[in-house]
Amino acid sequence: MVTAKGVLEKQFTAPRCSIGPDFDHVVFGSEGTLGIVTEAVVQLRRIPDVRRYESLVFPDFETGVRCLREVAEKRLQPVSIRLIDNIQFKCSVLLDPAGVWFSGIKEQLKKFYLSFICGFDMDKIVAATVLFEGDAESVAMHEKQFYAITKKYGAIRGGEKNGKKGYQLTFVACYVRDIAWDMNIVGESFETAVSWDKCIPLYNSVLSRMEKELIKRGIKHYAMSGRVTQSYDTGCSVYFYLLFRHMDDPENSLKMFMEIEEAARDEILESFVCLVVSAVVAVPLPNKDAQIVRFDNDHKGIDGYSYQVETSNGIQQQETAELRSFGDDNAAIVVRGSYSFTADDGQVYTVNYIADENGFQPEAPHLPKA
Repeated sequence: MVTAKGVLEKQFTAPRCSIGPDFDHVVFGSEGTLGIVTEAVVQLRRIPDVRRYESLVFPDFETGVRCLREVAEKRLQPVSIRLIDNIQFKCSVLLDPAGVWFSGIKEQLKKFYLSFICGFDMDKIVAATVLFEGDAESVAMHEKQFYAITKKYGAIRGGEKNGKKGYQLTFVACYVRDIAWDMNIVGESFETAVSWDKCIPLYNSVLSRMEKELIKRGIKHYAMSGRVTQSYDTGCSVYFYLLFRHMDDPENSLKMFMEIEEAARDEILESFVCLVVSAVVAVPLPNKDAQIVRFDNDHKGIDGYSYQVETSNGIQQQETAELRSFGDDNAAIVVRGSYSFTADDGQVYTVNYIADENGFQPEAPHLPKA
């Protein structure tokens, strides 16, 4: 990676190296703000014998998320599975001139309804696109286990054609955005990752926050949506989309869009604080709602960062990181921080930690000694 202060180069190609923070995560997670990747070693895989697409329809978004969570917990995720909400489902229908969604699903919906299992509300149903890859035998076994789970959640299979078209829409999304701009519509997406139990609350709170910000600015014509794009064992990646008409003032509309997006990111950050609180604390704590009362940060580019966070339930955390050189050709990020919280008995606990080439090293009187 080429930076303003020199070139960072990884000298080994081992699959794993447990000597502290993985700098690869910093490089690729920085989205180009720390430097430019000019060379990389990539992993190649053989082209699979079987590549099979499928689509699913669920009664609502929450049901779809619960299904994906069980699939993930049993580690039965296909190569790709993406869950789109009702707004995106309707858009996919409108963008498909052939209307294959309804031609392929209509009869199945009737059969499903006539079997007295459940009814579908067209203003709530959502869809998932699925891709399986591998040899014929393993794909067949995988599909059998996977569809046994989706059936429990009332999912209806929509066919391979819809699955393929779903992924095609992903590739053309950026072109739709550019065309929409010429039609006085501004729009973009942003993403985050969250644990499975936080997915639905986060989805609802972010959409609600964006709607409030839109109304506050007098914007009447808009569309918001979200989707689960990646499934992991303990959580998922969620994309959010926002579009609204910018009329004849594109510059001001772009400014408003950035303000609304920033507000949505604040909403995400507040949710993440609750998540971090429950994950980092070294003794059991009750589940409390926490709001950020102070957040200061300083980004120092390739040289590091620092931040301080304080929440309404008494939690305080501060952390600094700096890039330190070891000789002429080696460098590592050294992280130092502290984390304080108040337990139910009123006792204040503090954990000091350092993460460097020797790994993560926490220190506190209440922690067990190694």
